[in-house]
Formats: sequence, structure tokens, C-alpha cells
Amino acid sequence: MVGGSLYGMIRTLTGRLSMVDDMSRNAGYEQAIWDKLNKTFSVLELLTSSAVAGACRSLIIYGPPGLGKSYTVEKCLEDTGASHSILKGGCTKIGLLRTLYAYRSKGDVIVFDDCDSVLLDQDCISLLKAACILRRIVGYRMLVT
Repeated sequence: MVGGSLYGMIRTLTGRLSMVDDMSRNAGYEQAIWDKLNKTFSVLELLTSSAVAGACRSLIIYGPPGLGKSYTVEKCLEDTGASHSILKGGCTKIGLLRTLYAYRSKGDVIVFDDCDSVLLDQDCISLLKAACILRRIVGYRMLVT
């Protein structure tokens, strides 16, 4: 397991070491935790594959740090061979617009990893909303006078 022992993972999930020590005496508890983690990451892989296939336009994944959310998404994207970009940390409006334009084709995926600055900027949120519209038709008519 990447990042430490099962007990470290449980400690991250529950935040309580003493409770983990008491529960770890139960032999079935460890298997139950593994089963739950495997199910959770299987769902995460399924959702990521759905995003690549275009079945969903956006996906928000959140949880405590260190569980492997980013790693699982990146590995799934690499396994599918999808064209993708991973933005880590912050992103400016211009950087967001460039990335949205570069990855505009069907099957292209953009991953925002810990990009809180994007969610705090109203202009960036508007750009993301526009990018997630399923079908947008823009037409222009010239008026001749």
C-alpha cells in the first residue's frame, strides 16, 4: 500500500487512533476496511472512465488528504490513454482559458488538483460553467441597412 500501513489509513479516515486500536482486535474489521476502500476506489475508477467517455461533463472528488484520490484518477487516465491535463495548485484566468481551449475536444479531460483559487474567482467559475454546457450554439446575423 502506498503511503503507509492500514492503521495509518484508518487513522486518516477516522481521526481516532484509540478507537482504531480497539477495533483492530477484531479480525474481520481489517478485511471490512479493505473491502470498503476497494469498493470506493472501484467507483472512483468507474466515474473517471465515465468522464473520459463523455457520459458526464464534470466530476468533483473530495476527501481527506493522502487517500490516493489524485493518484487513482491519474492512473485511470493513463490506463485509458485519454488526452488530459492536470492543473495542480493555482490557476490564473488566462491559464484556465488556454487549458479549456487546448482540451476542448470530446474525450479530453482536465483535472484540477487542489486548485482552490479557481473556485474562489467568479470569472473562473463562469468559464467552467460555460465549458460544461452540453451543447451550445452561437449564431450571428448581420443586419444590412
